[in-house]
Amino acid sequence: MSQRERSHINTAPSPETHKPFIYLQPDGESSPIRKYRAFEIEQTVLSGINNTALPHAFAVREEMRHWKFMQLNPVELRKPSAILAKDFIGSDGANLPTALARMKADDPWFICFILKILKCRKL
Repeated sequence: MSQRERSHINTAPSPETHKPFIYLQPDGESSPIRKYRAFEIEQTVLSGINNTALPHAFAVREEMRHWKFMQLNPVELRKPSAILAKDFIGSDGANLPTALARMKADDPWFICFILKILKCRKL
């Protein structure tokens, strides 16, 4: 398997027990693969990565730490946005209509793309 095709984080059943394991592949060939029993862990595997011994896993962990989750608030969604409102959407959905209108103005097909994605999902 080439360097490009190899997964740095992978899940697969154990050949012996057929129970799921999580494998963390190091970047270099000198370090051993870290193996975790998926059915026994009490926290995420990435939460235990706190240095750059596994650079890809550490980068994923750091990126995920900065994720923000939206909890759309119908009251905020109904409020009008100022014409000069910021381009970001609040975690409660504030400014969503204005942000979508600006995206549509930049690219009229963008809204069609979003609608296609939403229709593909079973909500």
